[in-house]
Amino acid sequence: KDVFGNGQFWYYNQQIYPDSYDNPLNVSDVDIISEVEKNNVIIMISTDANLYKFPFGFIDQLYNAYFDKEKKLINETEKRLLFFIKTIKETPDWLKHVEEQAKTSKISIEKAIRQNAEYMVWKEKNEKSNQIQ
Repeated sequence: KDVFGNGQFWYYNQQIYPDSYDNPLNVSDVDIISEVEKNNVIIMISTDANLYKFPFGFIDQLYNAYFDKEKKLINETEKRLLFFIKTIKETPDWLKHVEEQAKTSKISIEKAIRQNAEYMVWKEKNEKSNQIQ
């Protein structure tokens, strides 16, 4: 505490101390990214007896928090875009229309699908903003 300020001890990557003294606080209950980014230094230690378990899942948890593809889709616009791409591909009439557009515009079908999906996201966003006004 004197050297590192109000540091935390993550006991086997399960409970967080000293926060857990008053109320139980589990690692699974916190946002690992924000907790890690609050610190300038993170020290990971283990005794010989527990070295085979080290780092107790911490590195995988942190990696997944930063790089997991599902977490990268936080952006709502991207989620809607992927929704419309999937919907176009699964709707035969719509897909046929997009294929015709691609042929006419001399672009790939994938590019035409993406353009249509982007248009739908734009249209949806504009309709929402018009409803608010």
